[in-house]
Amino acid sequence: ESKGRSLRDFDFSRAAAHLLASVPGRHRESEGRSTLDQWGHRQFSRLLRNEQLPINPNDEILWNFSSLASSGRRVSQKDGKTTYHFSEELFTAMSGELASRPQGLGVVWPTVAEVRESNIGFAAGASMPAHKANVDQLFESRRATMYRWAEPAEAGAAPKSSQLGRARVMPHIKTFLRWAPSTGQVAWLALTSSNYSMAAWGQLEDVHGKKNGPQLYIKSFELGVLITPGSLARAGTRVRQWNCQDPAASKDVPHLLAAEAAPPPVLRALEKQPEEERSTSAAADVVYLPLPYALPPREYAVNDRPWCSGEHAEPDRFGRTSPAAKLYGLDKYGRIPGA
Repeated sequence: ESKGRSLRDFDFSRAAAHLLASVPGRHRESEGRSTLDQWGHRQFSRLLRNEQLPINPNDEILWNFSSLASSGRRVSQKDGKTTYHFSEELFTAMSGELASRPQGLGVVWPTVAEVRESNIGFAAGASMPAHKANVDQLFESRRATMYRWAEPAEAGAAPKSSQLGRARVMPHIKTFLRWAPSTGQVAWLALTSSNYSMAAWGQLEDVHGKKNGPQLYIKSFELGVLITPGSLARAGTRVRQWNCQDPAASKDVPHLLAAEAAPPPVLRALEKQPEEERSTSAAADVVYLPLPYALPPREYAVNDRPWCSGEHAEPDRFGRTSPAAKLYGLDKYGRIPGA
């Protein structure tokens, strides 16, 4: 309680992002104080609706995470059709509302080959726990497009994502975004601790009100930020232009000096910034977002298999056939597990 009072002493009105949070419990509508839309994916959806973002049905929502939990898939006993899938619930929430629902959903998830050839081989997979059954539920039961973590090299050229130094380093970051493949423009970006799981984002229960009415069941604490053109415009402060290739080139740029006069900026991926696209018009600033993967991401090839935990027939570059680790990162001696 004392920490809560201390936080209220600060002015967050110039913060350039929305705070996203998940708090354990069953959050529901009530006559007094409703918490249904206060946390998890319901809060996410509410924030997007309030932003009144342009509606473009050709947009795509991209998910990148480092742990893949069960989708809670339920199948009808009558016709065998899927009656519930958590990916659909989360996708709908991140659409803001059905009217702005985009056509595409993509998941950026490393292939087995990418983990095998990563900087620490299969040991990197220990930080990306995913049972095969959960991987199959998401990738075989959904219409989601599967994307590689890094683009494969062509004709000896390095993958685009190597510009960020990430091509052979497997992810532990979690990002969710909506973008327009036709223009490269990003509608919003979320950076959060939430992986793909009902425990983190929450699962809707009693949607039809048969018992106590709709409620969102969350099992874990999570925290993140949601960046939109509107949140940056309302901040009315200088925005830092990131440069992941050359830290010395990072600088403060006066994108937004007056919240009342400044139009919302255009959001783009940092690595997708050819000289002719650096400025879209005199009326709009451009803020480049340092994404950990390239836009557009590269689709899985026919022979690509999504990473899942467990034994693998072909050994990695160090001769191991499994992550051989129960915990993230290094062991208690500071060594790579299994090295």
